[in-house]
Amino acid sequence: MKYIVLIFINLIVVFGLQAQSRISGTITDEETAAKLQGTTVFIPELNKGTVSDEDGYYHLDHLPSGTITIEFSYMGFQTKVKKMNFTGESLIIDISLSPTIIHSQEVVISSSSYTTQHENAVKIETIGLDQIEVATHPDFIGAIAEVPGVDMISKGNGITKPVIRGLSNSNIVLLNNGVKLENYQFSENNPYTIDGFGVERVEIIKGPASLLYGSDAVGGIINVIPEKPAPSGRVLGDFGTQYFSNSKGISSSLGIKGAGKHVNWGIRGGQKNHMDYISGNGLLTVTNTRFDEKSLKLNAGLNKKYGSFQLFYNYNAMKLGMTTPDAFTLINTNERKYEYWYQDLTNHLITSRNKLFFGRYKIGANLAWQYNKRKLHTDENNEVNMGLNVFSYDVKTWLPSSEDTEYILGVQGAFKENKNDDGHNRVLPDYSQNDVALIGWVKHTHKNNLSMQAGARFEYRDLSVPEQEKAGHSHEEGHEDEEEEHMEAFSRTYSNFSFSLGGTWQMSHDFLWRFNMASAYRTPNVAELTQDGIHGSRFEQGNLDLKSQRSYEGDLSLHYHSEILEIDLAGFYNHINDYIYLAPTEEYDEELQIYRYSQATAYLYGVESVISISPIKWLHLDAVGSYLRGKQKSGDYLPFIPQDKIKLEFRIEPDHFGVLKEPWIQLGSGFAFAQENPAQFETATENYFLVDAGVGFNFMVRNQKLSFSVTGSNLLDELYIDHLSTLKLISQYNMGRNITFHLKVPFGIMN
Repeated sequence: MKYIVLIFINLIVVFGLQAQSRISGTITDEETAAKLQGTTVFIPELNKGTVSDEDGYYHLDHLPSGTITIEFSYMGFQTKVKKMNFTGESLIIDISLSPTIIHSQEVVISSSSYTTQHENAVKIETIGLDQIEVATHPDFIGAIAEVPGVDMISKGNGITKPVIRGLSNSNIVLLNNGVKLENYQFSENNPYTIDGFGVERVEIIKGPASLLYGSDAVGGIINVIPEKPAPSGRVLGDFGTQYFSNSKGISSSLGIKGAGKHVNWGIRGGQKNHMDYISGNGLLTVTNTRFDEKSLKLNAGLNKKYGSFQLFYNYNAMKLGMTTPDAFTLINTNERKYEYWYQDLTNHLITSRNKLFFGRYKIGANLAWQYNKRKLHTDENNEVNMGLNVFSYDVKTWLPSSEDTEYILGVQGAFKENKNDDGHNRVLPDYSQNDVALIGWVKHTHKNNLSMQAGARFEYRDLSVPEQEKAGHSHEEGHEDEEEEHMEAFSRTYSNFSFSLGGTWQMSHDFLWRFNMASAYRTPNVAELTQDGIHGSRFEQGNLDLKSQRSYEGDLSLHYHSEILEIDLAGFYNHINDYIYLAPTEEYDEELQIYRYSQATAYLYGVESVISISPIKWLHLDAVGSYLRGKQKSGDYLPFIPQDKIKLEFRIEPDHFGVLKEPWIQLGSGFAFAQENPAQFETATENYFLVDAGVGFNFMVRNQKLSFSVTGSNLLDELYIDHLSTLKLISQYNMGRNITFHLKVPFGIMN
């Protein structure tokens, strides 16, 4: 029934008046009054946009009445955002943009409303497509781990998990187009099935976000935003390819999109294929770190005067080698095939994002269905084979608001069902889970440049596990007592309340303060409740007495920007009651030490800083630093706490260099301090120093534009192990020197 509803909502045809409602105008340079051709004009609520012509003129037709946000952006100029209550009458809005050499703020959508970065109590970091495309790490998560306060747990190049301020796995949420991905994220060995193809940008909230996204958003969220549709009346495409020298990897993507007056559509396919990587100094090939990814993305949208209706389909398939001691004895060559010890993952995601306008009311109705299939192949066995169905909904209503105040009410929920197939090992049992939540949010801007935001959320969760074969039991085990092979049926209910209160104070034109106090929660996941067997190379045991984890965090940050200098300085303190963790015990199951899930009071605190200097238009200097500590009340340190790091980057970006357009050259270095505070089952990690560099430019071949870049990471070929690499346990080093070549060919089919 739920699938019928999902399809039906996208086939609704609403008949109404088709009166012309247009916003148009001319965009100019504020200093020279020159017309700006190619300025992007975009309305995020409608996922609709256009670009200005050679006279700087733009127009958007058939717009709904109500509150809308219009973003005007042009490279090298300060982005301008205009929020207005559009009445449906034709308007002329002329815009002048001022040149800037400092990073320009954007409209972000991961907060409760469409706002600029400066309007949010918690800063939302953004990573653009240009940064993702030239990233030297083969995996998508590696590209976003460059943000201060964000790192990644890795088991080679393909199996990576993000870490935000020391929290990972079930303590953070990764969203694909606003939908929480359900990829069995309880373990560092289970990566998200997502890639960087067809991405507009990534938005990152560091800190508690349970108010908006529910359980698990204790450490923060990562929201992957799909690319914008084509401007009205145009059909565009692009092809991009990368080659990674270290792993002999190839990554390619082809996409085409178009838009008419009311309809937009797009299609994109991509693939990544990598062999095993080589560690620093050419020491050794790290066995079975190979991986292969394939993806297909489709989207279609309808824009009418009464609203916007968008439908997305994402398909991802991954084969990921598992670097384990057993794999060393079975795999002797570095090839692109998979026979032993690899994960076979597929994920289907259908998303329906809709916005309806009823005068001063605005309703957002988003539905999604996803199916994640996880298989683990070991030597000759299909060790794990299970599938997770998830249907989720998110409905928000923007109530009539004044110019200074905004009110939002909403209901969210999800239904999950996990089923095991013919795998020899049941890592998780069959189970079903139902979530329902109510949220309320208000924002008020005072006349003295003080903006306050507050919200609350109540969520109810019902978890049911039927009687079945014991999770973690292997069919090859010779248990004589059949009762030991089964787990009894049980159910659990959880209810949680969370809140957020914060604001921004525009102290002056250059100074901005942010402050926020928020609570968050995480209910114990099924693995933490039911594990009772071998998972990976250890025996893990769950705990049915686990309570919900509660977090209280305070954030304070300062943002300063002038014509040549930008400074971001942020500090936070996160106190967690009933922190859930896995730790070794003194007990053994035969020869394997038992690791058991337990709870304790914990706290994390740290500082993050970014300094950007641009003394002249084409020269940029960036310095980024992060400091973090995580401990239990007992004095023991928390696991997966990254090393403190400092990164420096020098970048030159002239307008042109001969026939080369928009060339750039960068040189960067990063120093990771020694991690001398390991958790119970970790060891200390030595410091390391890495050097990176790159060069890129655009050029024309006849009338065709091409973009080319060459980037290098770990250019000194240092032999090192990062503290968050799980391969450290088997003495395998991180990747050595890698040179990446990137070519992108954008093309227009119809203008």
